[in-house]
Amino acid sequence: METIKDILKTYKWLIMLGVFLLMFLLFIFFAFTRTSEVSITTNITPTPNLSEFQTIQPQISPSTHEGLEDNPETLSGFQSKQLLGNGNIAYTLDSGNPGRPNVTIVSPNGDMLFSRTLSTKDAPFAGVSLFTETYGQPGRTIKGSKFYGPQAVVYIYPMLGIAFISNPETDETFEQQQFPPMSIDDYLKNYGSDISQFPN
Repeated sequence: METIKDILKTYKWLIMLGVFLLMFLLFIFFAFTRTSEVSITTNITPTPNLSEFQTIQPQISPSTHEGLEDNPETLSGFQSKQLLGNGNIAYTLDSGNPGRPNVTIVSPNGDMLFSRTLSTKDAPFAGVSLFTETYGQPGRTIKGSKFYGPQAVVYIYPMLGIAFISNPETDETFEQQQFPPMSIDDYLKNYGSDISQFPN
């Protein structure tokens, strides 16, 4: 009889593809169904400079990584498009939090290199316990986020191309990140700019 661990190991790529497609479809669904809200706030934290996202050109075959199906500029909530120095393009989309927008970085040929999606009240993400139950123990956890504070923990699954930032005490997930599978060091170098203190 196969154990859950054996099943996850055997169907790892299928599960990853299913999770990615589900998250992408949820993103598209909520992007088109979100009603326009106007709010006036003061002392808004500025949008971070997207040049901090130094991206690498991953070695990915088309069967394991899909490009963007829709032009982010046509999505509801589109905010900006920025050409990065390496030819990649960074798109920012409204996340409901003016200080931290959703971000998608694509290569010149349209492959998604990085995606950051924030949890919202209307579409909260699963808690830490469900992530670890589904994916097992992360490759690395690092405590402390410049944006979410010292109690936040970054859970990195580098070979699955998934990371999420959560508060394990409240089982609340603040954001999810997707990227091509890579080493922990490459993740930290390219997408770890929010981590408040790098591990030794």
